[in-house]
Amino acid sequence: LEDERRRKQEYAQFVLEQDRIRAQMENGAKRRKEEEARMCQIENLELARQNKLRQEQELFALKNAEDDQSNYLKNCPLLTEEKSLAKHAIAEHRFRPDHFKGFQKEEVEEIYRENDAVIQEKHEIAIREKMTDDEWARNHAELARKMEEAELRNRERALIEKRIQQDVLYQQKEEIQKQREKTKRSGLDEIGTNFFARFGRSCR
Repeated sequence: LEDERRRKQEYAQFVLEQDRIRAQMENGAKRRKEEEARMCQIENLELARQNKLRQEQELFALKNAEDDQSNYLKNCPLLTEEKSLAKHAIAEHRFRPDHFKGFQKEEVEEIYRENDAVIQEKHEIAIREKMTDDEWARNHAELARKMEEAELRNRERALIEKRIQQDVLYQQKEEIQKQREKTKRSGLDEIGTNFFARFGRSCR
């Protein structure tokens, strides 16, 4: 009986020891898992921090590159409106066509002034031409009027001369008729006096 009790007691101690060992093992495994989870979390946080830092560095580098490119595009003489770039290195009055960026402000103003002068000159020429055309039209109209008046006077003169000629012809015709009648009467008188007086006389 004592042996049986002792064996049960040893078995109970064995079970307790096994439970203790199992509990220790489970606690150790739990602690290891917790430690692994903590370490994994720490690693993940570090990776996230490094990834964020890398992204920030890449964004910063990209922003710097964009700023550099923007400054280059804004300030590069080949890509801006820098007019002086077109000047020839030796002769300033010449320019390089491949670098021509337009005219200087003073040159543009001079071009505007020249254009205004040309427009003003054209306007004045147009006014003078119109005045010349108007003067020519007035002279032509005056000449036409004078020619018409002269033609009318010529017609009136010709009509008057024709009437005078008709009157002269009529008078000449009457005079000729009167002269013929006078001559005819004179001839009959002479015949009557000389011719009829010789009837009954000798011709010797």
